[in-house]
Amino acid sequence: MQPENKSGYPGWTYVDSITAIGEGTLTYRWEYQLKKFAWQLLGTGRIITFETPLEGYAFDEGPKVPIKCTITNSFGCTIESNIVILDLFAGI
Repeated sequence: MQPENKSGYPGWTYVDSITAIGEGTLTYRWEYQLKKFAWQLLGTGRIITFETPLEGYAFDEGPKVPIKCTITNSFGCTIESNIVILDLFAGI
């Protein structure tokens, strides 16, 4: 099962998960990307929970932040989830 696009205001909590089936122990690496930077670590584990805004995020870059999860098994094989969009509203 893939993660899903989410929308919300700064200061809210984002929760998402990904389900994977594979041999060996699976590790999960969630990352986000701001327009001017490479992919940055968001967290690890099958379920990701964090509060917005993200470190380094500024509204002048636009409210849409791509997020992905890379899953690796104990044999070193990796697969990436679909890239989903975290859409942050500027608020009231």
